Amino acid sequence: MPDKRTRTTNKSTSTAKYTLALYAGAMIFNMCVNLTGSVLNEIMGDYDIDLNNGGLMTFFQYIGGIAAILILSRFADRFKKPVILMIGLSVAAASLLIIGGYQPFAFFMVLYLIFGASLGILDTNNNAALTDLYPDKMNTVLSILHGVCGIGAVMTPIITAIAGTSNWKSIYQGVAIVVAIIVVLQITMYFSDKKAVDRVYDSIDHNESKASSKAFFADKNIWFATFSMLFFGLSQGGLITWIVKYNTDVFPSIGSFGWAMGLSIYWLGATVCRLCMGLIPIFDKWDSRRIIVLGGLLAGVSLCAGVLSGNYYIFMVCVFLYGILNGATIPRIVALMNGWYPKNTGLSSSLSFTALYSGFAIAALTMGILAAAFGMTVMMLLPVIATVLSGVAAIPISKK
Repeated sequence: MPDKRTRTTNKSTSTAKYTLALYAGAMIFNMCVNLTGSVLNEIMGDYDIDLNNGGLMTFFQYIGGIAAILILSRFADRFKKPVILMIGLSVAAASLLIIGGYQPFAFFMVLYLIFGASLGILDTNNNAALTDLYPDKMNTVLSILHGVCGIGAVMTPIITAIAGTSNWKSIYQGVAIVVAIIVVLQITMYFSDKKAVDRVYDSIDHNESKASSKAFFADKNIWFATFSMLFFGLSQGGLITWIVKYNTDVFPSIGSFGWAMGLSIYWLGATVCRLCMGLIPIFDKWDSRRIIVLGGLLAGVSLCAGVLSGNYYIFMVCVFLYGILNGATIPRIVALMNGWYPKNTGLSSSLSFTALYSGFAIAALTMGILAAAFGMTVMMLLPVIATVLSGVAAIPISKK
């Protein structure tokens, strides 16, 4: 049976500063994640990349993330997460700064691999760090975390459109500076709350964590949730990588700002969903499995209607609804898995985000190949099918 967490959780004030620093890191993290999709047209033009290879940057980014997650999963519950997060942010800042200079294409891909590794470190450990700090409020804090992530993602296409996507290298370097500032903020807030934060992480029994990992891998619910996350990664990863390029080719008369807004509109819907789930108490009582299942099925219907409409404005409304309907999927899956095995939050976050990033990487390459072979409309049907499968995969999850 899943173990129960025994330590006290009255830490809302003693770790408040560090918690805010974690949320700030999450916001800049998702700005980084969405940079490539926002300026994909320009990167493809500068490096003369065709549609078949248009997803290479995102593919290498998430392969790097998967590698980092798999390596860290062996140690995820044995090292202090604040230190791991600071390392991840520092690597992200350095790689973005170098990517912003002119690089040969091969080295450019290596940098994306390193950049992706830093994102993998940040994604899993941000979730696990907050789960450890607030084990009795997982649905709330994780929904807020991913809502804050969404705010960063909403801002990215707007910032790139205003700054001019042709200046994408300068944008990368500017974001690198902001990431460096967040590193300083997290270091400062960690040492401000160090005694209270360390008390939480030191209270986790690592021997018990190791023992419960056997039950973790034998649990069918864990694997149903993991496959649901994999399919969601195929859906969301494909959409955020390709929607700006899709808008450019399918709706050429809308203009660059309108093309970029597709990404912001999706994240606006997802952010509204996540913040409502986190801040309105009644949503915390909603059954997570039903949210994942119904969200996936209804989001698939909405996105399919938008793609088949052939109208930019209808597509944008449907994309917004897609974000609203399945925006809670990631935080709810993470909360379920961490709640089932609270002594293995690092391990469960590592598994769920390995699945998510695998979906991202597969979608990035596959959608480019589909676009080259069959056109943009067929390409965009992959996220439709994947989000439906994400909901279907969660149906067998049983209550615990």
